[in-house]
Amino acid sequence: MKRVLTFFLAMSIAVLFAVPSVTNAESESIPAWKVFTPKTEVEIDKEWTITFNDQMEERSLYQNISVIREKDNQEIFIEPVIDQNNKKAVKLRLGRLYDFNENYVLYIKDGVKSIKGRPLKEPVKMKFQTVNPEFEDPKVINQDGVEFQAIVSQIDKKLYTKIKVTNKSEETIPYFGKDGCDKGLSADLFTEMSNGKIIKGVKWESSALCTAVLKSYSLEAGETVEIIEVIDMPSEPLNGDAYLKINFQRGIPDGNDSLSIVKISVQLK
Repeated sequence: MKRVLTFFLAMSIAVLFAVPSVTNAESESIPAWKVFTPKTEVEIDKEWTITFNDQMEERSLYQNISVIREKDNQEIFIEPVIDQNNKKAVKLRLGRLYDFNENYVLYIKDGVKSIKGRPLKEPVKMKFQTVNPEFEDPKVINQDGVEFQAIVSQIDKKLYTKIKVTNKSEETIPYFGKDGCDKGLSADLFTEMSNGKIIKGVKWESSALCTAVLKSYSLEAGETVEIIEVIDMPSEPLNGDAYLKINFQRGIPDGNDSLSIVKISVQLK
């Protein structure tokens, strides 16, 4: 008799590195799914870990594990990666953040098999819903014709922040990213301790394979650009004021440029 694989799901924090893509999903065509208990309040940077009772064949993971957004049946890019510290564990790394307050379904098809060719007994699916944070009132700073706006929400040791930059001038403002993945706008959390030491939060960053080519953007008069940052709080106690440092890379690549830096104080729990 063939030995049948079993597994369980666990949660951990993701370090993301793949290039995102979106394709139509056909996962519902597979019958007889074993349904796991739905999860709620899932972080938008959540990395799922699937632990099997044998080491898995890598190609079968790519072909048979997917995450689907329910509202439009679109597949969200994940990259199954075998944990080098535990070859029986597979991490599902995200190429981009999930959306807030959205429903997704994780599918593991019965085409998944071990390196010895042993199959799963049955396909599995699990629904999960992402967090819907309550954001504080916006904090706004105007500088050189640009309005910077930050809203934050802290859940336990994780800080969610939305950063908006609006062109309040009557002219187009060029800006650029430092590589193919950089959007030219970013934010970091930091605090300065009484002894002068600077402590920073650990920010979620996709480690996608990025082109080295600088990317140019333009912010038209009245136009707004927005990013979401997810930051893990520092492990050391924050004894001083905490700030979001917003960085906006104005100008054109290899031309006249200036880095607009804005510090916005944030209250942490």
